[in-house]
Amino acid sequence: MVIVSASRTKCLSATHEILARLRTPQLSWEDIELDILEAGFIKQRAHEMESMRDFSNLDELYLRFYQSKIDQPATLDHIRNTIKNCFRTENRVKCFALLPYFKKHSGLGRAVVERYVTPL
Repeated sequence: MVIVSASRTKCLSATHEILARLRTPQLSWEDIELDILEAGFIKQRAHEMESMRDFSNLDELYLRFYQSKIDQPATLDHIRNTIKNCFRTENRVKCFALLPYFKKHSGLGRAVVERYVTPL
């Protein structure tokens, strides 16, 4: 079983936008889904959720989250300014999250899925 948290490429999330501006683009949902399907999994269900993210008060923990995700060193001030520049006109941004559930169809797939697993 594989459960993925992603955003559709046509409705990119705020996280995609922020990481792209911090020069750490994420894989598109379509590429991840194609790899998982080719590895022998079948998509059983998918649920899309809409939410609002408030960027008016960027606390240190939130900034450190992004700092841990980017490929190069960056100060918290740089990350804060990047986020503020992404959303100059609005402090609240609509976000979409997609949660598909895949079930293993055959004995294939472990190596492909491990490419996308983020350790907790």
